[in-house]
Amino acid sequence: MDKMPKTIISGLPEVKTLSVNRSLSDKDGYREYIVNSSTSEQTVITTGLYNSYVGSDDDVIESEEEFTNGFKVVMLNSGQFGYVRESDNRLLPNRYDIALNFNEYGFAMVGRDGRVSWVNSELKYQSILSEEMIEDDPEDRFTGWEVIHSFSEGEEPLSLMSKTGRREYREEIGGYYDTSTCSYLTIDGSKKKFRKFDENGINREYYSTRFSYGEPFNNRGTSKVLLTMYGENKEYLILASGYYMNIETFVNLADVVTTPDTDSVSVVLKIKL
Repeated sequence: MDKMPKTIISGLPEVKTLSVNRSLSDKDGYREYIVNSSTSEQTVITTGLYNSYVGSDDDVIESEEEFTNGFKVVMLNSGQFGYVRESDNRLLPNRYDIALNFNEYGFAMVGRDGRVSWVNSELKYQSILSEEMIEDDPEDRFTGWEVIHSFSEGEEPLSLMSKTGRREYREEIGGYYDTSTCSYLTIDGSKKKFRKFDENGINREYYSTRFSYGEPFNNRGTSKVLLTMYGENKEYLILASGYYMNIETFVNLADVVTTPDTDSVSVVLKIKL
């Protein structure tokens, strides 16, 4: 188990994922947050349990040397982390078990109460329970996620956020329902809306912001998800532009194109969604 580096964030590798060790509970007396889980750059950060996540008179004991995208991560004498805002050099009152640098889109990964999430420049966070960023009330439980990923590359940057659930029998559907959930955060701070596309075209009356399971988007703007319907998990291909479809529909819509001279293969949709 590693403690937070003395150099704080600059001592970490490039952060691609932030997750929490879900096998621990408050009874264990500590928490573990994991940077880049299951990779050669995995770093486990052990933190204490805290009764309060707001402060005004804490002393800064460690600080990043430079501001990053308008904010600086600091370590406080309570053992918690916070942010100093560059515009007024003010230490903001929100406290976290772990806090990372803000990215170019104006979001930062944080951990609190054994959950992780993104916060914006107003320190609102993306809750598993809401579609938009919400106020971070230190008196309320932090309803974040178990794993968040860095934003994908491409024209539609998206961040995968997920929480593992369990299979429960639901009488109303006469079968088992998977309570696992995931969503994709957009750079405007909301959960991405995906509309289904099938042989009847685009369903403009209904969209989904939640799936049972998902993968990060690749640099071509595609990924795979599972959607639980009537107790059955169905696999779909999703596009970062905001659509999901089954594999058969995608095959019918796509042309395989070979680039002359290089023989590289790409897939081009026959229609523009």
